[in-house]
Amino acid sequence: MAVALLVAAVLGGALLLVAAILLCFLNYSEKLWGPIVSIVLGGTVAAIIAVASGLKETRVEQGFATSVVLDHGLAAFLPFDVTAQKLSMRLSSLASLGDPLSRRTATRC
Repeated sequence: MAVALLVAAVLGGALLLVAAILLCFLNYSEKLWGPIVSIVLGGTVAAIIAVASGLKETRVEQGFATSVVLDHGLAAFLPFDVTAQKLSMRLSSLASLGDPLSRRTATRC
């Protein structure tokens, strides 16, 4: 599919180039070179900007914020991973924070 799309793009570009050359040939005059040079330079600058903007530096953050669904004080899905005990303890403490205050005081009384 990608090859067909690439072939179609190249053929479309070639057809546009042939049409532009034919129109330049049919409408030739000395004033024609100014707009042609302007279009070529503008297209070159636009292509450089498009490529350069895609090459900008990106960062991968180690920490991130997320939302946790709490269902009556407990997390809806609370996995425990033996290999990541620190993470499991943090999730467990987060689940206890979602516990309503009335439930905590009612169980302690």
